[in-house]
Amino acid sequence: MILKRTLLIALTFVTGGRKFITPGHRALISLLLAPLLSVSCARPTETVSNRAMSLVYVAVGDSTGVGLGARNGGGYVDRLFARIEQKRPGSTLINLSAAGATTADALDKQITRLDGTRATLVTICVGVNDLLRGREAKQFAENYETLVAKLMQPGRLIVVANLPDVASAPAMKGMADESLRTRLGEFNTAIEEIARRHGVPLVDLYKLRGELIRSRPEFFSSDGLHPSDLGYTHWAEAMWAVVEQAIHE
Repeated sequence: MILKRTLLIALTFVTGGRKFITPGHRALISLLLAPLLSVSCARPTETVSNRAMSLVYVAVGDSTGVGLGARNGGGYVDRLFARIEQKRPGSTLINLSAAGATTADALDKQITRLDGTRATLVTICVGVNDLLRGREAKQFAENYETLVAKLMQPGRLIVVANLPDVASAPAMKGMADESLRTRLGEFNTAIEEIARRHGVPLVDLYKLRGELIRSRPEFFSSDGLHPSDLGYTHWAEAMWAVVEQAIHE
């Protein structure tokens, strides 16, 4: 309505109220209205892009996803979701994580429950149990590749995390041999390559937890393997830094 009135005023001003518009009049009217038209067209787009839309967050993972070792507040998943809710009110959490889960379990028991959920954000933190149970890097990479490929959908954001340095965890002192460390490196290389190939964001938990093991033993729970409440909070903050940037983009 405002644009229509502006057009009528411009016509009256330029033509002096005459019914016929010369080519010169048309050129002048175009110059007058161009800024108004650009503003009118831009506003709806800006409104849509700035609108905070709710997310359906699905977590695929192992015992760290359910918070084993924490005394309260759950694991990194619950803490990460609290941050998501602050930015995207009305979001939903579906936590498929299970204690002891491997990549095979994630494929066979977890992502099969995604049908109909309309998940818009999926985090994948799984693989430590594959490592500790002796799975070879080749089989792990195949499972992980299949897992990411099956989760990929238009309009869905996937964020993956590599494996923390469990070989240096207090509970593994004197138990982790060179073979375990070698496979850990191979597992993380596979995750990084898969993330790069599919163009999904990666959270570097290996670097994060490695720094904590050396400087903050209180970030581990009493079992010396799983994070404590402080550890999970730090983990969630690292996840949030990547997730926040990804959903913003």
